[in-house]
Amino acid sequence: MKPVHSPVPMIMSPAVCEEQSRPLGVVFIIGPFNYPFTLCIQPLIGAIAAGCCVLVKPSEACTEIEKLLVDLFSKYLDSECIKIITGDYKVSAELTKLPWNKIFFTGSTRVGKIISAAAAENLTPVCLELGGKTPVIVDNTVTDLTLASKRIVWGRLLNNGQTCIACDYVLVHQSVHDEFVQACSDRIKEFYGEDPSTCDDYGRLVNNASAARLKKLMTDCEKFKGCKGKIQYYPVGQSGPKFVNEKDCYVPPTLVTGITTECPLMQEEIFGPILPIMPFSSLEEVVDITNTEITQQPLALYIFSKDKTSIDYLINNIHSGGVVVNDTVFGVASPNLPFGGVGPSGIGSYHGKASFDCFSHSQPIVRRHDLWWLDVPFRFPPYSNFGLNVFKLAFGLPDQPSVSRYAFSRTIILGAVGCLLYYAYPLYFKDSIDVAKVISAFKS
Repeated sequence: MKPVHSPVPMIMSPAVCEEQSRPLGVVFIIGPFNYPFTLCIQPLIGAIAAGCCVLVKPSEACTEIEKLLVDLFSKYLDSECIKIITGDYKVSAELTKLPWNKIFFTGSTRVGKIISAAAAENLTPVCLELGGKTPVIVDNTVTDLTLASKRIVWGRLLNNGQTCIACDYVLVHQSVHDEFVQACSDRIKEFYGEDPSTCDDYGRLVNNASAARLKKLMTDCEKFKGCKGKIQYYPVGQSGPKFVNEKDCYVPPTLVTGITTECPLMQEEIFGPILPIMPFSSLEEVVDITNTEITQQPLALYIFSKDKTSIDYLINNIHSGGVVVNDTVFGVASPNLPFGGVGPSGIGSYHGKASFDCFSHSQPIVRRHDLWWLDVPFRFPPYSNFGLNVFKLAFGLPDQPSVSRYAFSRTIILGAVGCLLYYAYPLYFKDSIDVAKVISAFKS
């Protein structure tokens, strides 16, 4: 990368101030199971562009993709500086103990904490792309619930719900709650038919354990004191825990109503094709729900509204990694925007130029002259009040272009004036100089 030049404070002129991007060094990338190819390759591209050497550890849960990546790496990448390693979580655990120049991890918040703790032993910087409970807020100004429900259902069921920025739960204004639930139910049938288990467009979970976990979450909600007898599943007759097939890793697309913020479905990231829907009466209530210990600082925030005041209020009061208004998931599609979380949803960001920056150190460089007569004499001891006033004057002047004839000439003039004042002041000036007036004169 070419250095990026910046203006130079007058007190430093003539000089060159620049930022030079340097590769961090040897980095370790740990990929997840939900997008096992893309989420290994995307950060790898940024690391290579920055000039780093890389070790990639793909997810052991997706053996076919793991084999594919090993084959592609051996064929097309320089094994001297880019390597791939396979194995289970124990391999990752041991590797994170090494003194890398950076660790890049995509996965759960729970594992992210473990990796961050291991990296801290060597003061290794980390980029953690985690997740959390991404909320969807639908207010009563939305007039096209068909379009809104289409985008929300798609954002929940994409990749069978195994997406870090998938819609995790919906808060919908109580005045349109029933209509919205019916619209979402209709969209599921429109997308996947009366029996999603036979639809080629409907995927499966990564393994049997994931299906079992989601089934248990739903059955635990049915037994939970605040939800007992209130839980309803949509679409009716094809959703809910009784339709789960653990052997086939199948969980039907399921809308859940009648839940509370304390029920099991609201205590962890769902990461599957289940979408809780709860009514709200005010935006203050929405802010309270989305800022609990479990729901705070999600990776994404989706707002469906036509009211700019409401949109701005929610953006300013719900701290999230990113925001999409009147759509879902699409915020990740732009290579011109950084992608990353905040707090429990992640540390750092990447995508596009941000990927390059993620694996680079921005090194500031100052190149100064070697002309003794351009050094301001008041910089060095012995010090005086007059010298302090001259420095105040210099720091109050506008910054100069990095290197130019104008900057150089102006600096020489000011240097000469400074030297003249330095030697003439004791002889000809008895009263102190009004620094504020001098600065004002120079600026004008």
